[in-house]
Amino acid sequence: MDPSLRYRLLEQIVNAHGPGIAGKILQRLLELAFHRIGFRLIEEGISEGIDLSVAHREAPERRYAFEVRTTQSDAAPVSAHDLAQMKARAADGYQTGLAALRIAPGARWILVRSEWLRPPELPLSAGTCEPWKELADKLNRAFDEVLEELSPLALKDGLEGLEPFLRDAMR
Repeated sequence: MDPSLRYRLLEQIVNAHGPGIAGKILQRLLELAFHRIGFRLIEEGISEGIDLSVAHREAPERRYAFEVRTTQSDAAPVSAHDLAQMKARAADGYQTGLAALRIAPGARWILVRSEWLRPPELPLSAGTCEPWKELADKLNRAFDEVLEELSPLALKDGLEGLEPFLRDAMR
C-alpha cells in the first residue's frame, strides 16, 4: 500500500471516531491482520486485560499476547500494570510485548518484547525488536490489506461493523 494512502485512511478513522474509539478499531484491524497471516485470535481485551492474544493455527506453540497502543505522539505509554499482565501471560506460555502504531506519515506497527519495555513510555523510534522483525513485516503487509479492504466499513459502522470478521478470526 502506498504510505500516503495508509496515512490518509488512518487519519480518516481517527477523525471519524475520535482517538479512543479509533484506537480500538485499529486494534481490531490488527487482530484481523494476525488472522490473515495464519493466527487465531484467542482473546480480545478491548477495555481491560491484555489487549490481544493469538496462536498460530499450524504451530499453536507460537503464541503471542500484546498490549496495543495507537498514538499520534512519539512515544507509547507503558505501565507497571501492563508489564504485570504481560508477565502473567508469559507464565501461560505466550511471548508478550507491545504492538504500537504511531498515526503519522510512514505509519507502521512496531512489536517490542516485554523484557525491553520500561515505564513510563516507549519511544517509538526504537522500532521492532530484532526477534520479531519478520513477524512485524508480515503483519504490516497484512494490516495494509485489511485496512484497505475494511476501512470503508470501519468508517461507517465502527467496531460493530468489524464483528463478523472478528468471529471468523476466533474460529
